[in-house]
Amino acid sequence: SDSDAAVDYSLQSHEHLAVGLDDGCVVVLDAAAVRRGLEYQECLVVKLTQRTRCITDVKFAPNGAYLAVASYDNVIDVYMVKNKYTRWGVCRGHRDVIRHMDWASDSCTLRSNDSSQELLHWNVKTMRKGQISAVERAHELNDLAWCTATCPMTWATQGPCQAYSDASEIAAVDRSPNGALLVA
Repeated sequence: SDSDAAVDYSLQSHEHLAVGLDDGCVVVLDAAAVRRGLEYQECLVVKLTQRTRCITDVKFAPNGAYLAVASYDNVIDVYMVKNKYTRWGVCRGHRDVIRHMDWASDSCTLRSNDSSQELLHWNVKTMRKGQISAVERAHELNDLAWCTATCPMTWATQGPCQAYSDASEIAAVDRSPNGALLVA
């Protein structure tokens, strides 16, 4: 079985912990209840079951309004947190398994990398009939501030990633909070 760990924590309005599972489910837990050692059912906020294949990444938007969930289905499901994790829309466009996602500081723009190193950008506010289309003029987002930097293939990681002969050798990256350091 393919095994990926996908976990994120939101401090906004609710302290929730989202955990993506190999069976395509995402469980959202009340972090305070987990810390108190309560039973699973008492910690469970919601279980999301739209997918049947492995979840590869989960990320809360910086303002806590959305939860993005990437899977082996090559899509990103975006859920509205305040509406009891109702699915807001689906980002379709990747040709391969989505490995990493980052939210911009605006809490509306999302970027993602797949296994073939494709970089796509999404604006969740442009959702129409449940679908969120990739941003066509992504070069206009070059100067956008990103809350996280876990996508290995972005405009900002081009230099550090050139040190590798094969970009697929880079399993993950992360940036220090002040933006001074990038680890690959």
